[in-house]
Amino acid sequence: MFRRHLDPEEGLLLAPAIGGIHTFFLGCPIDVAYMDAHLKVVALWRAMPPWRLWIPRRRDAMMVLELPSGGLAETQVGDQLKIVLVCWR
Repeated sequence: MFRRHLDPEEGLLLAPAIGGIHTFFLGCPIDVAYMDAHLKVVALWRAMPPWRLWIPRRRDAMMVLELPSGGLAETQVGDQLKIVLVCWR
């Protein structure tokens, strides 16, 4: 929130995916993928602009992945993703 840009290695994984997501107060576009319980992409919005709201009508959407714009350039609906979680101290 209140960011002008995201670094290429930054992202946000939201689980469970309840309701929608927004880019209010975010000063840059982001790529967004809704995934089912098996990490299969069920909905995708590349370069979602600032000040938008998205509520996909997918009952199978369990998680949301938000990445900097271009982070999902090679991803299509139906692709299965692999998520690697990294924690910094």
